[in-house]
Amino acid sequence: MVVPIAGVAVLSLAGVVAYNSATTGCPRVAAYSIWRDGQAIVPTFWWQPLRRANLVYYSQQTWDFFHGFEKDLYDELHRGWPHRIRILVGRLVLFTRLDIGPFLLIPLLFPPLLWRMRNARFWTGFYFLALAVGISGFYLYFRTNAAPEFLLLGCYAFALTIRFGWIKTRALLPLIILLLGFIPRLITSFSMPTYYPHYLAPIMILVAEGLRRTYVWARRRHFGAALARNVCLACCAMAVMQAAIPVLGYHVYGEDPFYMTSYENRLTDRVQVLRFLASQPGEQLAIVRYGKKHDCLYEWVWNGAAPDAQKVVWAREQKPEWTSQLLRYYAGRKAWLIEPDAKPVRVTPYPLAGVQYPPEVLPRAVYAGTPMPPACR
Repeated sequence: MVVPIAGVAVLSLAGVVAYNSATTGCPRVAAYSIWRDGQAIVPTFWWQPLRRANLVYYSQQTWDFFHGFEKDLYDELHRGWPHRIRILVGRLVLFTRLDIGPFLLIPLLFPPLLWRMRNARFWTGFYFLALAVGISGFYLYFRTNAAPEFLLLGCYAFALTIRFGWIKTRALLPLIILLLGFIPRLITSFSMPTYYPHYLAPIMILVAEGLRRTYVWARRRHFGAALARNVCLACCAMAVMQAAIPVLGYHVYGEDPFYMTSYENRLTDRVQVLRFLASQPGEQLAIVRYGKKHDCLYEWVWNGAAPDAQKVVWAREQKPEWTSQLLRYYAGRKAWLIEPDAKPVRVTPYPLAGVQYPPEVLPRAVYAGTPMPPACR
């Protein structure tokens, strides 16, 4: 096992080094760290103080994200231990809901219900009752975006661990890996679903052990084997459904903003605007003007890896003297003003009358404390 694991690790490290060298010029410095160093005021861990650097922001949405969204999360962690514990437990629940899902909870939390166990029938009924409550919690979450009630299932699994000693030798190492990995993640200032998928490796070991226990349970009636097979079939069907959502353009209502299954599909107005601009002759420039109450998590402005080669380039409206620099750079494109927060969305030619092009360029971003050696700056 060591050879393939080491091979994958070496290839991954080589890819990271090549990526860092191509983007920042230094193999040890990631572009992500430079970006946060020039924009973020919230520290990595919640016990660290806020940064007090005079940073440059090129748009109101960027300022709102770092000084509003992220700082609110930081402030919530400093409202006392009850709020802090609620947030940390919520991160575990978020990982369970997004990365594990209801079907894999069945084998993951399946108790060792042997025929010689006392009150095995009672524990079986209680397990499936908790499972029904958990799946109902999933359904209610996506319908109402409320707190998931399936946390009861996790509490039940913890009770089974105490009662029957679920931890065995084959499960001890994955649990230690999860413990060591999750502790640093839980003490950070903010958390997003994209931070957790790598913890699925030890989780899948526990799921496989749970499937084995499920398969051999109630062997005479073949109930456990049927349950294990149907869990696998349900996971395959769910994978197909998850892949079909973005392909077919279906929007899942009530999902978390950071759950990217249908992020683009929820912006149906943007799709229509893009189709309109793409149908116009020549190259186009879409300048987006957000309203004062626009949610910074719902972004309209993104481009491909080579924006200048696109027919439609998206940009945020900035201060007049900064926007003029944008208009001068894309002087050969037809400029449009997009107002996504208007009802309905307004698309009008950008008012170019009176636009002056000052000689000065945009102010350089400030990077206070960038972990970059002088040779790589």
